[in-house]
Amino acid sequence: MLKLKKPLQFLALAFGQFIIISCSSDDNVGGDSKSTAIYSLQIIDSLQIEYLGQIQLIDRNERGQFLLQDTQRKAYLVANEKGEIIHQFVITADNKNFPGGIFESPAFYQNDQIIFYASKGLYFFDFDGNFQFKTDEPLESNVFAFRMGTKAIFEAIIEGEEYLLVNRMGFLNGDANTQEYYDSFQAINLFNPSTQQTKSLVGLENESTYRDGKYHDPYRMQNRFDIEGNQLAIVFKKDPNVYHYTLTKDSAVLNQTLSLKEEILYIDGQKDKGVPNNPGAPPPPINAFTLKLGESEVKNVALLKENLIMVQYNPGLPEEVRESPKIIEGVDGGRIEDPDNIPRDHYVVFKDGIKAGGGELPSKLESFIFEGDGFLWFSSVPNEEMEEDVVKWYKVKLLPE
Repeated sequence: MLKLKKPLQFLALAFGQFIIISCSSDDNVGGDSKSTAIYSLQIIDSLQIEYLGQIQLIDRNERGQFLLQDTQRKAYLVANEKGEIIHQFVITADNKNFPGGIFESPAFYQNDQIIFYASKGLYFFDFDGNFQFKTDEPLESNVFAFRMGTKAIFEAIIEGEEYLLVNRMGFLNGDANTQEYYDSFQAINLFNPSTQQTKSLVGLENESTYRDGKYHDPYRMQNRFDIEGNQLAIVFKKDPNVYHYTLTKDSAVLNQTLSLKEEILYIDGQKDKGVPNNPGAPPPPINAFTLKLGESEVKNVALLKENLIMVQYNPGLPEEVRESPKIIEGVDGGRIEDPDNIPRDHYVVFKDGIKAGGGELPSKLESFIFEGDGFLWFSSVPNEEMEEDVVKWYKVKLLPE
């Protein structure tokens, strides 16, 4: 069992964990049939860590060690299976090897290093915070958003070579009012550490919501993905589909498109192209005090062996019943909480491309973080009875009922 501090609970706004700063045929569209095997999420074990601070679990390596981050203190921790913190370090701007702005959560690399995807490139440190090396060139350096709280950097062996997969962020600065933006869109960077070369992969398929001829806020096009061998599954925030690919060193070949249209019901329409607001400029900041929540949202995906895919999503609400966030005043200032009528997150399971289970997340589970060795790791729903310096995560498995 592992132990950790209970973080402050703030609203994850419509952009979720974001902080602002091959075409397919009808034959490979799945999800309309019933499966005889119904899978559900079953809690197998839990993990707790005692820590005085705000902390997130983000990765696990093959040695059974856990990687955690304290985003407020810019601290990174490694814990063993007993929940003991065995390594801890802080990266600050006065360090000559400072990686700059970190786009997403770091990850383990080759079991004994930690990799950061940052504005100055890919940076590698050991568990004590000692700089090891960096990529020759930044993968992306002109972005104005980053995401934390889930696994975002993946190692893969493709055609016998080692690669790293990360989200491609540069598209956030494109002009989404042009057709060229959608035609040239690529979601993922495939980086070869040996050659220091990067290949962009995964464009928008014909079934994509973002191919509807309208302008889409780039923040609505953010993705989550998972890999298993040379297989990749990817979902986009406001697209009711799962895309399953086979990776090569030069391309991503679409295997199948799985429909989420029965689950993702309330996605608002976007502006037509040709009606831009300051073309080429970043989208205006979201005003949290006027924002209405309740749109459907695809949140994460897990790709497992035995052709299992799990997707976490929020079913959303019709526009007419959505409420504004609650503003809670306190001695230390105000905070924002979700409206009372926002539904809990749900999940859906696909087996061999056919829907095979799902429903509302079990009451103890909040957010899917990463998959490893066939198990899914979730953050826990806050428990007011837990001590202030303890946070719990759950080890979960998809099991047939």
